[in-house]
Amino acid sequence: VLGQDVEQFSQEFRLESNTTGPREYITGVYYENSVIRTPQEAHSDLRFVDFGLPFDGKTCGTSKWTDNTLGLFGQGTYAVSDRLSLTAGARYQESRKRLSKDNIIADPGDICAQTTDPVQLARMGALGRRPFTVQSERDDDSFSPSLTVQYDVTDNSMIYASYRTGFKSGGFDVGQSSLDLTTLQFDSEDADSFEVGLKSSLMEGRGEISLSAFHNTFKDLQVSAFNGTTFTVGNAAEALSKGVELESRFLVTPTVTLGANLLYLDGKYDSFPGAACYKGQTAETGCVGGAQDLGGVRLQYAPEWSGSLDIDWRDQLWANFEGFVQGSLSFASEQFLSPDANPAMQQEGYSKLNLRVGITPVNQNWELSLVGRNLTDEMTGNFGYNIPLVDGAYVEGVDPGRTLAIQLRAAF
Repeated sequence: VLGQDVEQFSQEFRLESNTTGPREYITGVYYENSVIRTPQEAHSDLRFVDFGLPFDGKTCGTSKWTDNTLGLFGQGTYAVSDRLSLTAGARYQESRKRLSKDNIIADPGDICAQTTDPVQLARMGALGRRPFTVQSERDDDSFSPSLTVQYDVTDNSMIYASYRTGFKSGGFDVGQSSLDLTTLQFDSEDADSFEVGLKSSLMEGRGEISLSAFHNTFKDLQVSAFNGTTFTVGNAAEALSKGVELESRFLVTPTVTLGANLLYLDGKYDSFPGAACYKGQTAETGCVGGAQDLGGVRLQYAPEWSGSLDIDWRDQLWANFEGFVQGSLSFASEQFLSPDANPAMQQEGYSKLNLRVGITPVNQNWELSLVGRNLTDEMTGNFGYNIPLVDGAYVEGVDPGRTLAIQLRAAF
């Protein structure tokens, strides 16, 4: 938010073993304190007259969010044999968060002062915006273990299997424009991740290939959604993300390297009853009593297929200079830009081409290049939501189209 005052302090201490012997370890402690203050000057005017309404209004106020986090972590690796190793780790974290907020309904103008006009209060209340003062605090703690088994099949290839747990602490829905104590806080998010894979070096190091399969489950997944008037944060019940990823790189000639990446992703809500409906959603499309069940629906920003093809050429042009060409063609299949499965906020599949051509001295202390991004000029969105009070109207953030630039880098 523009106008916010953010203060942050963090400190970490680590103790690490030396790299000789069959045992390696790292342990440490981490502390972070952050304070986010939103003054009255950080408000935004709501120009309801722009939406055809015969009145105007403003929501403003102040808020202060503090977060204190303490973490203890450790990880150790034991070489069972020359080819087999075990790595185990864990992290314990405690966090305490506090929120104080004043929400003010003001008359149009530059002054953030609570209005006493009952008509203005009724108008804004009908739009879900009401004055309130609230203070709240919450504590979270978690223990997150991990375990990895690695086996070197040959000197140039290995297989592995891992289990990891993750944790994201809960917080406050500071975007509330009308106080609802039942949803003011959102819960912490927990994740369990299983992964198996292999990595191999080919043809005396000229090629590399890695293949992995993963299965991630999320409990109380934290989701930010637009409810028609403001962004809110809540929890989905459960979500699942599983897939397979292939990565490869090959040195075709001493000057040309090719790379490829392909990802298949099946990311869906396992269970999400009570999810917010999108604007204009009907009972026929799943909105019942102002809510929908998104169980089985694909997650936001989760295309089924994505990947890239890369080429890198670098060679000496004359005595003290090198030339280079770097190209990348990336693609992604269709995906939702909003978490409510709004079909109007669905990005179709696309491909984008980026290219860099330049020269640099052999010591590479400077570089001059011509850079082209999105040369295919694909117009793609990155988020979206409906405009309040206007049926069928939406806001969508759009990534830049085709861009060309001359870039100079220097190292001192």
